Amino acid sequence: ETAAQVDLLREAEEQNDVLAAKLLAFRALQKGHAEDARRRFEKILATNKGDAFVLTTLGNMAFRAGKTSEAVHFYGRARALEESPMILFDLAQAYARGFHMVEFERTLGRAQALDSEIVEELSASRFIIARPWLVEDTEEDICQGSCHLCVKPYAAPVTLERVPAR
Repeated sequence: ETAAQVDLLREAEEQNDVLAAKLLAFRALQKGHAEDARRRFEKILATNKGDAFVLTTLGNMAFRAGKTSEAVHFYGRARALEESPMILFDLAQAYARGFHMVEFERTLGRAQALDSEIVEELSASRFIIARPWLVEDTEEDICQGSCHLCVKPYAAPVTLERVPAR
């Protein structure tokens, strides 16, 4: 990329070119300027509230920063606009990180129902949740009472596993 190309993008952004604005936001993100990227994405949302891609990107940024509730918020807004297996997968992972396991399993199940192959590919390249107990189990059923990690003999605590990419 050249300075002239970036200048052209900035000029287009000033003319309310959404694509140029998105490119500059992603450029900031790629260069490690997360706050600038976030500001740019939020500016896009101010005029284009129905942009599921920008909402998902903000959710991804929040998720990577460890802001799980914020990630769930952005993914949830994106899901309301577009129910795609990718958005649902990301939302499920955010639920899992927050230990909302019933929501995790329901959301991941919906993503798999829409496109199990995409979910399998996403699972192979990202952190996934390993949880051997069933959705129907309640916290009271799982916990034996002494701490949040106590589980029935047939279950194990939630773990995050890294699955190598194929």
